[in-house]
Amino acid sequence: MMSVEEASADCLKEVSFLIQNSDTDSFLAAFSEKARSEDPELAAKAEKVISLMGGGTMSEEDFYMSVGSISSGAIYVVSFATITAPDGTKWQIHITDCTYNKEDPSQVGLKLIEIIPYSDWDAPKGFGWYSEASGQSHFGIRLITSWEGWDPYTSPYTW
Repeated sequence: MMSVEEASADCLKEVSFLIQNSDTDSFLAAFSEKARSEDPELAAKAEKVISLMGGGTMSEEDFYMSVGSISSGAIYVVSFATITAPDGTKWQIHITDCTYNKEDPSQVGLKLIEIIPYSDWDAPKGFGWYSEASGQSHFGIRLITSWEGWDPYTSPYTW
């Protein structure tokens, strides 16, 4: 069985490759069937991500974790990285990848990608990354392109 570190590295490598090559179709296809069905705007958001960051580079961060276990029926690997777009703009990315789901195999694949302006230290009060451990169930892409005017209660998916 693959370690959490290896699973995180594989996930980051795949997403990095897709962003670096500006491959919107493959980026979209990497999402789980469940994510593609739960987020009706996923294709438009994927195009926006590639238009902002396509051709950019991703640096691995030192943070990754897993949530769940085989005995609990699902395993999620959560990874953080920084993307530097071709124009020099930096973005922070938080990826939740489902590597196993006994009850619902349609969830295997990318579950959620959250992208914010670099860094989360600059985020306004009320911002938080979604967490599998908290029981929140979000799928697709959460893209926040600017903190200006962002409010956690009225604009959680600003783009």
